[in-house]
Amino acid sequence: MDSSAETFANAASGLMHAVRRRAVLCTLVVLVATATAASVAPLVAYADHDYRGPHTWDRSRPEIFFCYNGTPLTGADTFSSGGLGNVEIDLVVRDDSGLSSIWYIDDNIERDVTVADPLSTRNPFTTALYASGIYSLYANATDTSPQANYDEVLFSQPVYLNLTSPATLTINTVAIGHDGGSLLCPDTVPPIISIASSSTSGTTDTPFVFTADAYDEGVGISSIVWHSNGVQIGTGNSITEKFPAGTHTITATASDTQPGEYGPFLYKNSKRSNSITIGVSSSPPPDTTKPTIMITASRTSGTPDTSFVFAASASDASGIGSIAWYNGAAWIGTGDKITRTFGVGTHIITAVATDGASPPNTERSNSIRVSVNNPALLPDTTKPTITITASRTSGTTDTTFTLRADANDASGISSITWYDGNTQIGAGVTIAQRFTVGTHIITATAVDGSPASNSDVSAPVTILVSPPPDTTPPTITITASGT
Repeated sequence: MDSSAETFANAASGLMHAVRRRAVLCTLVVLVATATAASVAPLVAYADHDYRGPHTWDRSRPEIFFCYNGTPLTGADTFSSGGLGNVEIDLVVRDDSGLSSIWYIDDNIERDVTVADPLSTRNPFTTALYASGIYSLYANATDTSPQANYDEVLFSQPVYLNLTSPATLTINTVAIGHDGGSLLCPDTVPPIISIASSSTSGTTDTPFVFTADAYDEGVGISSIVWHSNGVQIGTGNSITEKFPAGTHTITATASDTQPGEYGPFLYKNSKRSNSITIGVSSSPPPDTTKPTIMITASRTSGTPDTSFVFAASASDASGIGSIAWYNGAAWIGTGDKITRTFGVGTHIITAVATDGASPPNTERSNSIRVSVNNPALLPDTTKPTITITASRTSGTTDTTFTLRADANDASGISSITWYDGNTQIGAGVTIAQRFTVGTHIITATAVDGSPASNSDVSAPVTILVSPPPDTTPPTITITASGT
């Protein structure tokens, strides 16, 4: 054993005897010692039990574990501060019987720290400024069992702390009481959080929606707390809030969750998000002006088969939010234009326009009366249809022209009358006729079978008639001058 090791062993032995002289049930000792780079004293943790009488032996030693940034410090590895100005080391202690008190030695001065049982939070144990160099720390813990286990001393494997530059060294104690389980370094990495807003400006009537995107690679997110200008306004991944007029700085703080297998282990890492500044102005006075609306109809009477088209023209300074159509008090549709059929009877059609104000204003349009009749009770006012044809359109006075009519009507055809100009020349669907020399304009008039005797005249057919050919032979006489 070299001189440095002997020095360290003597210091540890002397410290153990000093601990035994104290009449305490639980002792946690931390000793900070300085060494050179060539001869380094290790970071050592040990547990000691003091004999106090004829009790049942508790041979379950307290466990001591050093951690840095959530990683166990074990073995003969040298860990470096990396030039950081602040270094935190966690000293985790667990015993099934519980822990009652902590004391440590710093610069050979004994210092007491009173703790609860169990110590369920991560507390700064000692903080001091150290020069650059290589250091080792000493720690001791005794449980609260009534027995002493006088000769049992637990030494941890050596760990070295290399401060590459002057730094403030903080030792945090994390003591875990009666629950079992493997020791675990506390998670010291804060979560990641960023926030977004639906808008950064609005009025006192504007609902602002804030969402948070939070992540923790260790143990997950336990809570997200929202603040406006430092005052809590809500919790959760998303909140919706209205604000008074002014400027508001919004932030959210995410906290992670520590494992619960060691009992009430309450330490949490927290991280505040980016900030979002929103400007809120006073709301303008409410819009109380009703919209204007006028409606029109493609027709106002018909039968149950008739399609009626209604159109609305509406306007408002706040815009038109909706147009609803009504037949009396019954809703029949929405929109600027609708097409509807109706049953037999009288129908009063209106439309109601709603503007875009908050609260909205409404106005009812003019009304349109629509009459729908039973076709069986309506008079027949429809004229028949009629067309005519001729066997030929030219000939002589000896030519016989055959004229034919094609007439239709829902009520039937009662008569067809033929005319040459204004002169009646026959009746019936078909007639045969000779004409005098000249031009003849032929038409036919059809009359339907309804009580109204609706009639219509066909389009004319023109016939040209010329004289017959001269078929009489000439006459001839002859004379002689003498006999």
